[in-house]
Amino acid sequence: LNTELRTWPRDTGGYVRYLLFQIGLSLVMIFPASFCAGMTLPLLTRRLLDSGGESAIGRVYAANTLGAIAGVFIALHILLPFAGIQQALLIGAFVDLLLGVVLFAVALRPRVTAAISFSLVLLALGFFAGGINPQIAAAGVFRHQLDKEQLSSVVYYRDGKTASIAVTENKKKDRRAIRTNGKVDAALFTGGDAERDGYTGDEETMVALGLLPLLYKPDAERVMNIGYGSGLTSRALLMSPVLTRLDNIEIEAAIIEGARKLGGRVAPVFDDARNHFIINDAKSVMARRPAVYDVIVSEPSNLWVSGIAGLFTREFYQRVHAALTPEGIFIQWLPLYETEPQLVASVVKALSAVFNDFHIYLSASNNLIFVATAAADLPSPSNAIYASDAAQQFFSGYNFTAVNDMRTLFLGDKKLFLPYFESFIHAPINSDYIPYLENNAPRAFFARTSYSLSALLQIPVPVLEVFGNGSSPVSFVSAPHSPVRQKMVSAHQIYENRRKEGGRMQSVLTALSGQTCPLDIEQVTIDSAGQELSENTAETEENKSDQQRINTYLETTSGLIVDLMPMLDKSRMTDIWQLLEQDSCVDKLLQANNSIAGIYTQFWRALSLRQSEELVEITQVLLPYTNLYTESGQIVLLASMMAHYRQGNYQQVVA
Repeated sequence: LNTELRTWPRDTGGYVRYLLFQIGLSLVMIFPASFCAGMTLPLLTRRLLDSGGESAIGRVYAANTLGAIAGVFIALHILLPFAGIQQALLIGAFVDLLLGVVLFAVALRPRVTAAISFSLVLLALGFFAGGINPQIAAAGVFRHQLDKEQLSSVVYYRDGKTASIAVTENKKKDRRAIRTNGKVDAALFTGGDAERDGYTGDEETMVALGLLPLLYKPDAERVMNIGYGSGLTSRALLMSPVLTRLDNIEIEAAIIEGARKLGGRVAPVFDDARNHFIINDAKSVMARRPAVYDVIVSEPSNLWVSGIAGLFTREFYQRVHAALTPEGIFIQWLPLYETEPQLVASVVKALSAVFNDFHIYLSASNNLIFVATAAADLPSPSNAIYASDAAQQFFSGYNFTAVNDMRTLFLGDKKLFLPYFESFIHAPINSDYIPYLENNAPRAFFARTSYSLSALLQIPVPVLEVFGNGSSPVSFVSAPHSPVRQKMVSAHQIYENRRKEGGRMQSVLTALSGQTCPLDIEQVTIDSAGQELSENTAETEENKSDQQRINTYLETTSGLIVDLMPMLDKSRMTDIWQLLEQDSCVDKLLQANNSIAGIYTQFWRALSLRQSEELVEITQVLLPYTNLYTESGQIVLLASMMAHYRQGNYQQVVA
């Protein structure tokens, strides 16, 4: 199967072939056994009808029903937990063959009996031939190509009632991961101190999931956590000195047993008297519990995992709402990797149909965290949890030292993002009755699609800032969790380096482009219709050379601003332009009102300084001859729409 996965294209056609292959493989493996097993009851019925009458048929059906119930009970509650999948299958096959031997012996058919007895001997040898290799079973071949040299050692493996759970260890990286059916659910460093030993991206997300409800509702006393995973989210929640009870809802008991092998970072959870484990399905639990929870955190597995999509439906959110107090807070984790915008839109629509307000945070670059409430508005996050020394020490180890650190992950609220997600008109509200997520998430997983909202923090047009997100662009370097941290550090290094150079940019454009300032930049101008003109009708090679130098300057200027502006606030961009304008060439470009190079330079300056009125005028000149299929053209268009929006010209934005 892994070989087939490597050969098929990761598109819709490949997905259809993959499904057909799965169905065909299942038929080949299951049909013979299911056909023969399915024929036993009709054959027995026919034989007994001839010899024993209708009463015998009733007894056969009663025995069959009782046997089916007993078989399911024994397999689920005894064989799977204590013997494992392989041994449970062998035991079932042994019982079937043994029953066949008995029946043939009663029918006095010694030759057939001998043949089946020989089969029983072979089957018995299977019990001693070795089991499934835990390393292979936990490798997640369906998700990643199998490389035996990179297999992690298995420190725990158990076939649970609902899934096979493993804990693997990578000794080189000093981390352990808990896996469900081979898929990594969480990876943690084994060191006890996050500040000293570091932490993984999974840890950042799990700690954020536990911290956010404490920031929004520091007085929360009763909390439910759906999906125990590694237990780190529960550890973060239990840092609250006010919390009196934490109910961890986990459908698979082996997850909890495996989490004990993950090290000291989650060990305190098991010793905390406030912590309680409930082994059951989340929907069943909430259907029987009153509205007593101040906070409910939901962090199930990935969207494409079988059975998980039901925890992202409108009906499930209605149950969550019913289990919350009137001012309760709901936290929803939603991964962006192995998914697509339509799937996320379907979940957001379901969430917004039940909750009046929500805030969106972006953790580890590709994980969304929703903070939602059924109340009118969400409260402002509070620093109250940091009054506890233990909480301060724990969260500081993960670089969450105050509310401001979490704000660097803030994307926006319901008012900002709901119209965007509602624009995906072909994505319905995810529902138990219209299971859009369940039907489409496996296809997105197969295609290995990825959806990145972190791009919003990197575009050189301050859209989020205009719409009220005060944390974009990020105006400080000490934001260790920012998904664009590396670019931000680089931008600030450029900024600081230029300031150190005697208060001048030292001809920054010349240094970056490797060119000298063109003296005849006015040569190419634009007319009132926005068309390029040349002073000489017959363009010479010298003119072409001058134009190339102008283009180089334009590319250098735009490249510098594109890199810097998403990462620096208005005040720092003002400093940058004060230094840039000391460069004689830049100053000359800014004065060239009839030059394409000059107008583009004026555009970048107005955009950097967030000057809406100037942007409206400049983009009106640039748009008629801007190629909207280029990156610079799209920036001009978006900047024009943003400027008109800030001026209240909404009809012009649409136009």
